[in-house]
Amino acid sequence: MATSGQLSYIQKEIFDSITTYNPVFLKAILNLIEERKNGKFLDIGCNDGSITQKISIKAKVNESYGVDIAEKMLNVARSKGIKTILHDLNEEKKFPFPENYFDIVTCFEVIEHTLATDFLLDEIYRVLKPSRYAIISTPRLDSLYIIGLLSFGFQPDWLISVSKKKNYGGLWKDKQYHHSGHVSLFTKKAFKEMLIDHSFKIIKYAPTNIFIQMIPFRKDTQIWKIKKINKRHR
Repeated sequence: MATSGQLSYIQKEIFDSITTYNPVFLKAILNLIEERKNGKFLDIGCNDGSITQKISIKAKVNESYGVDIAEKMLNVARSKGIKTILHDLNEEKKFPFPENYFDIVTCFEVIEHTLATDFLLDEIYRVLKPSRYAIISTPRLDSLYIIGLLSFGFQPDWLISVSKKKNYGGLWKDKQYHHSGHVSLFTKKAFKEMLIDHSFKIIKYAPTNIFIQMIPFRKDTQIWKIKKINKRHR
């Protein structure tokens, strides 16, 4: 089993470049954003700060913070006026923020890259103000697209990589290949249960496509808008 240090090394390799999402995914996220004038906003896995900046403008927040494992990307985000923190979730260290500090917390395509999934959700709960909202996205393990690939014997390489060098068993052999870095994958049912167990109330579920737009029914990504409620006993 990989150590936290080995996992962190893989994640740094992956995220040390700008992540580009398609307009469908961006629209789905921005449609969930409510104004929080003069509020504080935290984006976990902010990358170069492009999405962080768009959300900050729509939400009309006063302060925007970004957390990421890639220092190179944080430098770019900082140039956009975002307060940045270098942080490795796999080390399971608390964010340098007090309890009940943020009005909005977002975490897009991050939780699948860490084994510390419970810790991450606990930290989101801790720093989020009561009754305020968070938005989290992650690949959907049980999407029709993934089920279809597996039914025909193909490796869903963008979801579950088996090599850092080559796309073994994948459908698209000629595309540029990148290891997914995914270590924790969720069905819709599993992620919903986990959110509720961590004392979040589901506000809205918004399935969408993250990279490919050409297959309308693909819906390979699950987006959850949630609200902090009184702590449940686990």
